[in-house]
Amino acid sequence: MNQIRSGRLLLFAMAGLVVRPLPLQAGMPSIDLTDVAKLRVDAISFFLLLGFLSALGVKLIWNSFRKDFP
Repeated sequence: MNQIRSGRLLLFAMAGLVVRPLPLQAGMPSIDLTDVAKLRVDAISFFLLLGFLSALGVKLIWNSFRKDFP
């Protein structure tokens, strides 16, 4: 019984050496943006940050007014 297992193991090992899969590239493909696209992303990011900071400022002012009125 032990010889059968070792024979199967040897057969699978030899088959693995003979039938090798083709090499694959690992990882995700990367996308490079053009210069115009990079400028657009920078502009959108800037205005989103400006919008969030403005919203934070309005929230802080609103909460300070709320403390003044009962």
